[in-house]
Amino acid sequence: MKRLVFTPGLGQLVNAAAALTQDRNREGSAEHEDVLVFFANGRYTDLARAMHEAARCLWTWSAIEWAEDVLVSHFPTRRFAPIARDVLRERLGADADEIWVSKLGLEATKLILYAYPKARVILFEDGAEEFIPQEVLCGRERLRGLKPASWPGAFRREWSHWGRTSECLGMEGLCVRDRARVVRMYSYIARQVELPAYLAGVPVVHVESEALRGRLQALAPLFDPAQCRQPAKRPEESVVLFLPQPFADIFLTAENEYALYRAAVSEILGKGYSILWKEHPREITPLAPRLKQDLAGDRLQILKVRQQIPVECLVAGWDLAAVVSVSSTSLLLLGGLYGYPAYTAVGGISPDCWRKRTDLELARLFMRTLPGLGQLPVARAHG
Repeated sequence: MKRLVFTPGLGQLVNAAAALTQDRNREGSAEHEDVLVFFANGRYTDLARAMHEAARCLWTWSAIEWAEDVLVSHFPTRRFAPIARDVLRERLGADADEIWVSKLGLEATKLILYAYPKARVILFEDGAEEFIPQEVLCGRERLRGLKPASWPGAFRREWSHWGRTSECLGMEGLCVRDRARVVRMYSYIARQVELPAYLAGVPVVHVESEALRGRLQALAPLFDPAQCRQPAKRPEESVVLFLPQPFADIFLTAENEYALYRAAVSEILGKGYSILWKEHPREITPLAPRLKQDLAGDRLQILKVRQQIPVECLVAGWDLAAVVSVSSTSLLLLGGLYGYPAYTAVGGISPDCWRKRTDLELARLFMRTLPGLGQLPVARAHG
């Protein structure tokens, strides 16, 4: 049986490998030909090389291919879909039994499912974004909620599914025909986060901690052990790991991003903690030097590690009083895998500051799911 597994980044690759591990233990699981397909990152970058090395550690693939030149958002998705289909089928083969993807509403995912209309679809989680609400673009339930004036357009959209390309291909949101193809979803964080309405009825297989930890441990040969040691600290010192996210310019203004992190760092320091700061792999405008100068001095230490090292690999076994971020999935993973208390700093900025709906929804999800930074207790030595 042939499976095509599509992943845009290293975090998704780890999740896919953990899901495959879980699937291998499923009753009735057959022998598979697994083809890994990377997209979203250029194949000749340092990150791409790191992903290729990681892939070889994580799973036994029959082939590793690239589709970053096909699964793109540069062209109108609906018009480009037939071209993308032909290229993908020529490169990866015309037939596949299963397609493994994340984010049903993603443009790239829609192109993939269009290219392989007869394959079963398996979801593995991209991260917490998988659990935010999606607009449903078609289907009977949507029709029932529309006013008569909207019926002509709605029926045209339904009819478009019988033509060459559906209108849903060119729109942001969920096509119910795509969702109907989903056989099951593999998820680690579904124990902590409520399943969104658009995934109601999809069978969820919970990825066990042992499966995810095992895949993370498989990456160990790629990293210098010295880089994965916690920096020395005093016996009485309580340390918080802070995980920033690259919000500036797209999701927040640069001023709002700095204000958010300044407020969070001030509160952590005020409660008597020191801070270890781990930059995000995609960060290009780091704020830690400015925060050190303005607020923290020696009480904020920037971890000097390869940005591509997943934080879940880096901090296993460290002595941390807590982990703090805004809306990073790592908060849920580190809490579940290693028991580190996790807090969100999302309350440090007004909801109307978020520029994109998806990130506002993600902020709301973390506010519902995790304690806010205000609930972080005072450090023991400080109290």
